[in-house]
Amino acid sequence: MINDCNHFTLKIDYNLKGVEQLKKATFYHAGCPVCVDAEKMMLDHLDTSKVDLEIVHFGEESARISEAENAGVESVPALVLDGQVYHINYGASMEEVKSG
Repeated sequence: MINDCNHFTLKIDYNLKGVEQLKKATFYHAGCPVCVDAEKMMLDHLDTSKVDLEIVHFGEESARISEAENAGVESVPALVLDGQVYHINYGASMEEVKSG
């Protein structure tokens, strides 16, 4: 039998101030040489202990083009970090991506 005095529940609130959470980042690209070079740079330089990075290649995941456009991506390669769009170099417009 568990003595009520010795029984407790530990609840951890991960939303407390001072507790660092990973930032969500999505890197969108179309597979062109400019995009592939930018992807390599992202993988080499982003600190994955601070950033949860997802790579989206439109040649493999074309259904996600509208997601990128809704996030504000106008051309690729582009990085969306915590809702802010960063266009990196210029590989292709989203219209070019949609037309294949």
